[in-house]
Amino acid sequence: MHRSRLSDMLIDCSEDNMEAGIQFWSNALGMAVDQPEDASSPYVELTGEGRGLRIGLQRVDDTSRIHLDIETDD
Repeated sequence: MHRSRLSDMLIDCSEDNMEAGIQFWSNALGMAVDQPEDASSPYVELTGEGRGLRIGLQRVDDTSRIHLDIETDD
């Protein structure tokens, strides 16, 4: 029997609201901000102890959305 799990949650933020989004989600979830080495990267990861779910923010120039990624062993 195969198993699936929710592995990632990616939150879109508009260019104008990215910094505010990072601060809001970091504080709301009690997670630290892991800025990418490449400053031009559109992704920022939030990290915390013992979290099985990876949470990140993505800079977009479109409507903000939340994406859920599911991984499976099948």
